Amino acid sequence: MAETFTYNDLKSAIEKARARTARFYRVDLHVHTIDSHDFPSVHSKPGFVTKVPSDEIGLSAKPDEFKRRFIQRAKARQLKLVAITDHNESDIAEQLSIMSDAELTILPGMEISVQTSLFPDSEVHILGIFPQGTSSKQIDKVFPAGCGMPTSRKREGAKTTQLISEIIKTIREDLGGICIAAHVDTKGVREMVHSQNVERLQKNYLRMYLKKKRAKDGLSRDEDELLQKLEEELQPLDDLVQNKYLAFLAEQEFDAIGELVKWCRPFRGGNFRPRPCVARIV
Repeated sequence: MAETFTYNDLKSAIEKARARTARFYRVDLHVHTIDSHDFPSVHSKPGFVTKVPSDEIGLSAKPDEFKRRFIQRAKARQLKLVAITDHNESDIAEQLSIMSDAELTILPGMEISVQTSLFPDSEVHILGIFPQGTSSKQIDKVFPAGCGMPTSRKREGAKTTQLISEIIKTIREDLGGICIAAHVDTKGVREMVHSQNVERLQKNYLRMYLKKKRAKDGLSRDEDELLQKLEEELQPLDDLVQNKYLAFLAEQEFDAIGELVKWCRPFRGGNFRPRPCVARIV
């Protein structure tokens, strides 16, 4: 006699299948607050905020009101996890992280400005993201004495002069966090590849000088030809080279994603599968 397959059997099979199925959540691992000197900021690019709403002007002086609105709007946008990564600061990140609940997990972090060579415009930004409960005082350990980073609240425009490898070691091994190479293109890893090349930097300084001179006094024919040549030589890396470099970075993602899973499981239940796009975990 054939075995009967009932509705309850079907329901059980579906539940077992769902337990093995990945679920995706809306996350944002690079978020700024009133702790950043450039907050609020606007962009002309499509899809970005082009004008600060009138009711948000002046929130920098009202931290409690800002935090309330931040959580309200994050939930309204159906975000399940955010990492607060202000420029070289983490006070608000610590405070917001404490306000996590069953609907929204908030991780404390920081966007670290790193000077990557002796040239002042050679800079890369690294995100450090930490487990809930990590204090601002602990996060500040990423800036040892003598690294060039001032005390808190005086860090606008400042950069640490540490080696990137030292920063990654402190974040991952000493503080139990993860590292992300922020916004890959501008002040990101692709720019870093270029900025480590002294010859390229020297050419870039000459290009900037000639562009300023052209705007102010005009250029001779030879200078104009030299500027055109420099513009051509300083084109961005072609896609093939960029993609190979990003493929290398992608290999480093898995340990960091595992950490995010571990941090989020007590709050979320089931699988957590963040999918970084404009950021690369290193």
